[in-house]
Amino acid sequence: MLLCLIPHFAGVGQPFFDKPVLITEGALKAETVKVFKPDLNVIASGGVSCSDEQLISVSRFYPVLIAFDKDFAENRHLARAMAKLIVSRFNDSRNYNYDFNLNILSWDGAAGGIDDALV
Repeated sequence: MLLCLIPHFAGVGQPFFDKPVLITEGALKAETVKVFKPDLNVIASGGVSCSDEQLISVSRFYPVLIAFDKDFAENRHLARAMAKLIVSRFNDSRNYNYDFNLNILSWDGAAGGIDDALV
């Protein structure tokens, strides 16, 4: 049985304004990003392969930035999860008639996750 957790919203209690939504892995990474980038709505997936529906519905109509760990290029499970999220977003944008507007963030150096890259 696959256990799927609900997404983590960084900065709980702060309004979800009309600003881009950054999706990353893990609550601690999301909270770190929120400290460095308060101009973003930040959500951590509840498991990279199982919270797509919640992530898509909450980010609907907002520009999306995906910031999964840097190993998505080598980790086929992570790459598959990212591709599934992108396809889900694309299909949702067609069904609800909004701009797809999705970008994937990447960074150079030894930093594995966006939290390390920002620090």
